[in-house]
Amino acid sequence: MSDAVIEIDLRPHRDQAGEKKREPAHRRTGSPVRRRSTAAGGETPTPVTWTQRRLRLDAWDKLALQRRQAGQRWGSKGTWSRIDREILSQLLALAAKTGGNVFPSLRQIAEWVGCSVRSVVGGLKRLKAAGFLTWDRRYVETDKKGLRGPQVEQTSNFYYMALPNAAAALIDLWRGKRAPREDEAATADRQARADFAERCRKADLADKWKGRGGDAPSVLKALAKASADQAGAADQAATDSS
Repeated sequence: MSDAVIEIDLRPHRDQAGEKKREPAHRRTGSPVRRRSTAAGGETPTPVTWTQRRLRLDAWDKLALQRRQAGQRWGSKGTWSRIDREILSQLLALAAKTGGNVFPSLRQIAEWVGCSVRSVVGGLKRLKAAGFLTWDRRYVETDKKGLRGPQVEQTSNFYYMALPNAAAALIDLWRGKRAPREDEAATADRQARADFAERCRKADLADKWKGRGGDAPSVLKALAKASADQAGAADQAATDSS
């Protein structure tokens, strides 16, 4: 299948005299194809991990707070709204689940967010202007045939999750302040050192009691016996319950 972009001539049909002609009824789908639409299929998804989703939402919160002036309402001119954040959250979650294949309809997004389609359109425009996402308009072929080939109709947009420079700078700053995680080898080495130190401490304590001419006093023996009895009772209770 060719990946070439199919150019659609959306200008009104004209006859030889130059007069406008309406599209034949058998070619009307009721869903007009918008300009700069491309054939669905062949999109390159932008995968997002759940950690990246959380960091991008945190960056959105920080940037949204910076844009808002004191006393200014959320969603007023020049600010971002709760709906914008929820749209971004839903699309990032979908990208994390599907490996970046994000193409819900506007109505689906509106149902997820709990708002009108018009609010979704406005929110998507603001998110695109802020650099958090972009999209491709797409069309698909229908089963109907026309005089000039298969009929087509508009389908849902394909969304690409992006990261604006301001948000990327915040995420890099947060990651730089976070203590680096130790790998498994370092963790095992640290645990081995702690176990060795504990054995040395116990051995030194035993040598001190032996130097006094006997074993540990009766109090320590009683505590050890009580601890053993308690552990045995817990094991018996677990056996009875199973």
